[in-house]
Amino acid sequence: MSYKKDYERQVKAILTNAYIFEAVNLDNVPLPPNHIFTESAAWDTGAEISIISPRVVATLGIKPFAETSIMGVGGDERVGVYKIHVGLPNGYLYEDLIVYCSDIDDYDILIGMDLISQSDFFITIINGNNHFYFQLPATGQIG
Repeated sequence: MSYKKDYERQVKAILTNAYIFEAVNLDNVPLPPNHIFTESAAWDTGAEISIISPRVVATLGIKPFAETSIMGVGGDERVGVYKIHVGLPNGYLYEDLIVYCSDIDDYDILIGMDLISQSDFFITIINGNNHFYFQLPATGQIG
């Protein structure tokens, strides 16, 4: 399942849509009632772990299963650790993604290398315009 987004300019961030769900058993539930749809899913190759915003945590009403310390731009921070499902713009549902919660400006989720490294992923520029592509599950073939 692939996804391609063509921009008519050079961009500073790759933003897509995503569904974010509480990590529940999906055997008998096609779309859990406890979910949000966002247009501000940022793909961040500089983030080792995916991060959700406090707004997402509050909207879903989810509780952390652990706490940890992370080193971010603002220094060392103690954060909650959560398990979520993420519906990606290519229609793929990534289940049981472990994420941290931190203030990530205007984004609802930063999709980090924990997810990106499992996909075929590229960004290129042609005639001053960026083009973004990813495929998950990965096949090793782009196009």
